Amino acid sequence: MLARRRRALRRSDDFETALLDARAAASSPLAWRLPAPGDINDVVELDRAHTDDRALTSNGFRRLGEIVAVGHARNVVRGYVDAAGTTIAVLLVASGQAYVDLRSFATNGARFTTIRGRRARLALPPDVHVAENDAEMIVPTLMVQHRTAIKAESLLAVASIDALLERVAAGHDAARAWRDSVPPDELLEADLRALLRSRYARLGPIWLHRLRSRIPTATVHRDGPIATSRF
Repeated sequence: MLARRRRALRRSDDFETALLDARAAASSPLAWRLPAPGDINDVVELDRAHTDDRALTSNGFRRLGEIVAVGHARNVVRGYVDAAGTTIAVLLVASGQAYVDLRSFATNGARFTTIRGRRARLALPPDVHVAENDAEMIVPTLMVQHRTAIKAESLLAVASIDALLERVAAGHDAARAWRDSVPPDELLEADLRALLRSRYARLGPIWLHRLRSRIPTATVHRDGPIATSRF
C-alpha cells in the first residue's frame, strides 16, 4: 500500500513538473534555425523514418529541409510541402517514434493541423484547429482528412524553408500573445482541461487547488514539454 502511494505521488509530481515546463515553454520566446554541423545525429535520426518519408514523397510532397528549435526544449524536424504549396508536412522522431503532422496556414491567421494519434497539449487559441486521427492512419488517408478540413479556406503558400521558419515563428508568437491575453486562472483551467480531457471532472478541481496554492498568479514565466508540440 505504501509503495503504491509513493508511486502515485511520484506520478503526480512528474505531471506537475511537466505541466509547469510546458506552460513555461509556451510563454517563452522560441527561436528556430537551420541545422548546424552539431545537429547531424538528429538529422540522421529523421532519416530512419523512411516509411513516412517515402509515403510523403510518393504522394506529392517534396522536402524543404530541417529546422532546429533553440531554447529550453530542443527539437529537430523535417518539413515537406505539397504540390500546391499550401500544406506542410512535419516529420519528427522522438524516443524512436515517428510523428507526421499536416499543417496549413490561412490568410486570416487561422492554423489547421491534422495529426495521427492523441498528443498531450495545452489549451489552444481559438484560431488554431487540431484534428486527431487514428494513430495507425496511413499518410494518404491523413492527407484526405486534412484537405477536407481546409477546403473552404484561403491559404498561405509556403514554398521554402525560410518561409516555413517565418510561419513557425509567427504561429508561436501569436499563441504567446493569446496566452498573455487570457486571465491567469482561466488559462490554468483551460490548460488542465486540455491535458486531462475526460479526467478533468474528477481531477481538475484537485489540480486547480494544488497549483493555485503553489503559484498564486496561476502562471509561470521561466525559460523552459508533457510532450507537447511546440511547432
